Amino acid sequence: MALNQLHEIGHNMDLHHSGDASASGNAYDYGDTTCIMGYGDGEDDTNKCFNGAKMAEIGWYDNVVSFNPVLDGDFDGKLIGVADYANVADEHALVLEVINPISSNENIFIAYNRKKGINSGTGEMPDMVTIVRASFTLESRLFGALDENDGTNSLTIEDFFNGRDLYIFVDNKGTDAGDVDYVSVRVELQVEDCTSISDCSVGTNNCVTATCNSNNKCEYSTVAGCCGNGE
Repeated sequence: MALNQLHEIGHNMDLHHSGDASASGNAYDYGDTTCIMGYGDGEDDTNKCFNGAKMAEIGWYDNVVSFNPVLDGDFDGKLIGVADYANVADEHALVLEVINPISSNENIFIAYNRKKGINSGTGEMPDMVTIVRASFTLESRLFGALDENDGTNSLTIEDFFNGRDLYIFVDNKGTDAGDVDYVSVRVELQVEDCTSISDCSVGTNNCVTATCNSNNKCEYSTVAGCCGNGE
């Protein structure tokens, strides 16, 4: 089936376009060619899949990991490509969704764009970790890609939460049992120093409280029963 047809089927599943945040014009809306919902190529039997945001939105996959870096601490794990999903293990994540505590329109989806099998026709950034901003039922925007090579193995998202930066690192690649290719990824939120609770800001999020621990670092927790924290 041609990619253009798959693109239209995606719309029938209520998926919106996949654009490139660094581009302008039509490419801003369609420029993520790692994804079916970006530009089509008009070719038959194109081997290309969805980006991380769309895979999470579709809901077909179990190994989509969502975490809030303010409340859940750091993430350190293995991402796999969609072509290896049949052999996925508990230690693997297909997509990492980083919850933005302030705006759900700015959630971040991290995926391994492994050029292999059903994704061997990816249009760009083969075998790299792609980073997309999106909210379900809205268009997604590709804004970064990382590899294990020096100079492209980390990304800083400034002022992710109350002046604190978010750091995304790509470490080593490898292969697990069943020929499952993976890449190791770490996500860390900048830690705040404090001498009292007043140094630990939670912004406008009333579902989060802060404390200043014995190591003079801010720690956060949820407010029980508060709308918005998943309870």
